[in-house]
Amino acid sequence: MKVLHIEDNESDSFFIKRLLAVHFSDLDYKLVEDLDEFKTSLNDFQPDVVISDHKLKGFTSKEVYVAFKDSWQKCPFILVTNAISEEFAVETLRNGVDDYILKDRLERLPKSIENLLAKYQWVAEKDEYIKQIIESEIRYKDLLHSTSELIHSADENGNILFVNESWKRVLGYTLREVLAKNIFDFLENNSKISCLSKFQRIMKGEKVENMRLKMISKDGSVKILEGMGVPRLLGNNVIGSHAFFKDVTEKENIQSELEKSEKRYALAIDATADGIIDFNIKENSFYLSVHSFDILNQNNRQISLSNLSEIIPPSFYQWIKGLLESDNNLQKKLSFDQDIQLNINSDKWINIKAGFNPSDFRINGSIRDITDKKIQEIEIQNLNKELEQKVEIRTLELKSAIKLLTHKNKEIQDSIVYAKRIHNALLTIPVDFSELFPNSFIINQPKELIGGDFAWYQQLDDCKFVAAVDCTGHGVPGALLSVVATILLDEAVIKQKIINPSEILGFVNNRLNILFRNSAEVISDGMDIALCTICEKENLVLFSGAQRPIYQESNGVITKRLGDKISLGQTETQKSFAVQEIKYLPGDMLYLFSDGITSQFGGPEGKKIRRQQFMEELESISGKPNKQELITDFFEKWKGDMEQTDDVLILGIKLNKAVI
Repeated sequence: MKVLHIEDNESDSFFIKRLLAVHFSDLDYKLVEDLDEFKTSLNDFQPDVVISDHKLKGFTSKEVYVAFKDSWQKCPFILVTNAISEEFAVETLRNGVDDYILKDRLERLPKSIENLLAKYQWVAEKDEYIKQIIESEIRYKDLLHSTSELIHSADENGNILFVNESWKRVLGYTLREVLAKNIFDFLENNSKISCLSKFQRIMKGEKVENMRLKMISKDGSVKILEGMGVPRLLGNNVIGSHAFFKDVTEKENIQSELEKSEKRYALAIDATADGIIDFNIKENSFYLSVHSFDILNQNNRQISLSNLSEIIPPSFYQWIKGLLESDNNLQKKLSFDQDIQLNINSDKWINIKAGFNPSDFRINGSIRDITDKKIQEIEIQNLNKELEQKVEIRTLELKSAIKLLTHKNKEIQDSIVYAKRIHNALLTIPVDFSELFPNSFIINQPKELIGGDFAWYQQLDDCKFVAAVDCTGHGVPGALLSVVATILLDEAVIKQKIINPSEILGFVNNRLNILFRNSAEVISDGMDIALCTICEKENLVLFSGAQRPIYQESNGVITKRLGDKISLGQTETQKSFAVQEIKYLPGDMLYLFSDGITSQFGGPEGKKIRRQQFMEELESISGKPNKQELITDFFEKWKGDMEQTDDVLILGIKLNKAVI
């Protein structure tokens, strides 16, 4: 044990070292007198215990403890001093000193060291345990989606926030079909009342085990689930629930078949009367009921110890004989319970249950014909084998189906990858974005491999055009609509030479209505768009929007401008969209975006990002470089482990003075 002692009194240090050497055989003692030597020794000597006097030459134990906290703080710190006031002692312990020993009570020092070393060892073990818990939680998150258990998380009202892959696979729903819906919407009516009381217990902070519920899957079938629910905590506050279940539907079906067989067996047993046994060996009185003789295939006759072996089965007789051969009956087996085949060539089985009372040397019991039971057992065994075979066959079928689905999924994914290449080629704009809008950026994160949100930009003479387009849906349908939108926007500007954004939107809306009206089916798809015409010579932006706003950043302040509350392609009437003139200063920023950013669930409470919150985030990064990375980092931190809700598109356009 290494002890670092800071003391300027040689006699005190000598006495303390000798005291410690008596109690600790492995003592490694080092004495220092000044503060600089103490600081150096902390790292060089690496003590297990630090002992300090209070009043030293030019400094006190307060400076010593500050140096200790800054450099080491891995072992007990004990103050050994002369008499001190109670107020100073309390302040010393409150500031973190582990103990103080008065010099006239040094006999306490060894025991104090032993206790404190044990305490620090316990703290180190606890820290290691906490570290292991954290590592386990990391592994738990990795296993969350691969486990066969059905896992879901809900808020305090039961609204679903998360389901894992097993939950979706067993019940057949997609994540979009269940998010923000209430878990009770998926419960069978008979399960709702009992589950409500258990949910209320969880909301009070209680862990509820052995939960059993019935849930309605997407195909209408009922799934039986068993498991547990635990509170979802934020600090010490309950903000919802986590639930962990196993699908026991198939197990329950098998159990139901077994119960039916057991009921048939119970009925057969109840219909059979038992024979009665009453043997009083001390009084040489042997009684079998009349029905006992029928069960034993014997004629009714007088019984005695001499002819008992001829009437009852050999194993039962040997048990009775064993009781009679020893006075110490407590050493014997005092009960008998055995199924017995009456003879090798007979299909008749009986069960004998009997007990021996040593106090009165009496045997009481019963004889039962269990032939039907044995037949039932064989039937149950055969049924179990049949059910096991069915389960095995079903397992093989499921494995085959999974293999087929995996193959089909790969084919679909390959097709989508190829479609993405075509989609990117069709959306390619000849104008280079970075040349058209220097120091600007595009953030485009589709929910799936391809998406319906895209950025469109063009130049006609001295005018520059830029738009953030949000097509209905995401994935392949949204991507197809985005190609149509690109063609119509290019036609409006390049071919029709339309500059006013209001007229461009009117042109696209009219063409979409004609296109959808000529379809054999009713099409309810459309698109939301924020469109700007930028006239750099006049420092002027013309803006029109269909369900989408734009944000202008000027001198660190964000100004919001709203578009019309109608989507393109969803009205057959000729719509005139409003146009807004925006004067700007060189260096101002325009932000155009789809609703994917404000539709994303996440954050500490699992809620959506509000538009006001997004504006505040843009104001906070005003004037900072790398805005694209900062916005992307904000979105990813908010989303956390939750699934992306929609396609995300954000354009940041730096407004510049025209180059003459």
